[in-house]
Amino acid sequence: MKFLTLQNGWKRLVVALVVGFATRLSADEPPPSSDQLAFFENKIHPVLAQSCYKCHSAESEKVKGGLLLDTRAGIRAGGDSGHAVVPGDVKASLLLQAIRYDDQELQMPPEKHGGKLP
Repeated sequence: MKFLTLQNGWKRLVVALVVGFATRLSADEPPPSSDQLAFFENKIHPVLAQSCYKCHSAESEKVKGGLLLDTRAGIRAGGDSGHAVVPGDVKASLLLQAIRYDDQELQMPPEKHGGKLP
């Protein structure tokens, strides 16, 4: 049992270091708080993993639209259509437009993969 606790502690440390490093790449932004990280891990990450990673992750057979959603850098970089997420600018964030089905040409996930998210 002690080993599992230590192993989980190491995993948390590695995740914190990776997130911290990725955050430092953007000097204008403060690092995410523990509440923000918890919200992402509990509410956002499961949806991305279930509904998006099949086509938009490094593990995809073919990354669709040049968009990777399995890393912070990939989300920020966006894909062939532009930036997936623009911090502080909901209207410019293509990911939000796609999951809301705001644009007829940009609807994710597509109907053949389950359609609009609830």
